[in-house]
Order: sequence, then C-alpha cells, then structure tokens
Amino acid sequence: MASFIELCKTRLRPFGNHFDFDANEWDVTEYASRRGMGTQRTRVHFSTLETANSTDRTFMESPFLDFAKAYLCYTSSLKSSIVPSHQVLLTRIVEAALKEHSPSPDPTKITVETLNRSAQIAMAGYSHNAAYTIGNLAERLGLFLNDHGLTEIPFQWKSPVPRPETKQRVGKEFDEQRKKRLPSPAALEALPQIFRMATESSDIIVSSVAALLCAAPSRVCELFELPSQCEVDQTYGPDKKKAYCLRWW
Repeated sequence: MASFIELCKTRLRPFGNHFDFDANEWDVTEYASRRGMGTQRTRVHFSTLETANSTDRTFMESPFLDFAKAYLCYTSSLKSSIVPSHQVLLTRIVEAALKEHSPSPDPTKITVETLNRSAQIAMAGYSHNAAYTIGNLAERLGLFLNDHGLTEIPFQWKSPVPRPETKQRVGKEFDEQRKKRLPSPAALEALPQIFRMATESSDIIVSSVAALLCAAPSRVCELFELPSQCEVDQTYGPDKKKAYCLRWW
C-alpha cells in the first residue's frame, strides 16, 4: 500500500505537473468535464462524508487520506473520462464505513463487510441512480484492491445495488410509464396561445423555444446552437411554394 501511494504521489501526473499531492483540495478545472460549467472552477476536496457540503470541512483521516488521493490519481491516469467528484464521494463513503469499526481508518483493512456497509450508506443517502453508480465504483475498487494484494484479507465483492429501470425498456408496462410522462393534450394545445400572448422577455424566450421545437422536433442543444443568420426563404415543390425555414446544424 505504501508503495502504491508513493508511486501515485511521485510518478503520476493526471492533473498536470504543478498540483500539490499533499494539499487537501485540488483544482482540476483543466482536466475535468466542463460541459455547462461556464467559468466556474472545478475543485475536489478530500473532506469527510459528514462535512462534504459544509463550509467548515473536516478532512479524511490518515492513513486513509493518502490512499484516497492516490486512488484518484491512479484512476484518472488510466481513464480520462473519470469524474473526480464521483471517485472522491466513493472514498468518503468507504472511509465512513471503516470508521464505524475503527477510530483510525486503514485502507488495508477494507473487507466485504466494509463495502457492504458502503453500499448501505449510498442507498440510504442518495438517489437510486447515484447509489447504483457508487456501487459500481465500489465494485471496481474492490477488484483493484484484490488484484494488487493491497488488503490484509483477499476478497471478492459484487455490488448489491440493483440497476435502475430505464425508459428505454419495451413492453406495455413501460409504454404506459412513458405516456404518463407526456404533457396532456390541453397543455400542448395551450402552447400556441401562450406563444401569441407572451409579452415579457422571459415568457417570449420560453414559449418561442417550445414553438420551434414543436415545428422542428430536435434536442434543445441544437436550438441553442442556431447560427445568427439562420433564417432562410426557400421555394419547394413543382408549384414553387414559398417556405420560411431555419437553417439547423
């Protein structure tokens, strides 16, 4: 375990050459997914599960703290699509499970019972989708620890969190579930009237988006990426009928 931590501390640089491994908060803005984040900085902090959302943070305890940092470095080096906040949340939960049985959380003492308790914490404190993600990450963590002999007792563990039902499943039951999520006919029929009556800027924008997406079904991201010169007058058909169009990507 000490060799693994030393390797990650001195040899791996998934967040650039200047980040401080010993710091308890890392700025990973340049290396994290930035979709929809604007100018907001992306930071991960190695706080405990209890103080993760507090301004007065308490950081994880040694010897678990260095392992949490090393594991984030290792997984981020192997796969660029890793979400750092997900990995840190996993280690927070595992540390909390370890501390229930030991005042000094030691990663070499992680067992099947530790990960079972971690899954329970995830299911009790987070949505089903989030708990499923945490369970999968915990399963990968267990596989990593076992494959590299980093725990006192070898073990194999499978996440007990069931896969959430998705809207892509087929059959009468799932067709009915999808229908329940659709707007009512009355709501759809009201859209043109709302569009014509809107006077406030915010109402004009929202109702115009709805009108455009009803006219040309698409995802809202394509609508927001319309070029400034997107209006086009064209003719079509043998009668050369005039049509007012939008130039979509």
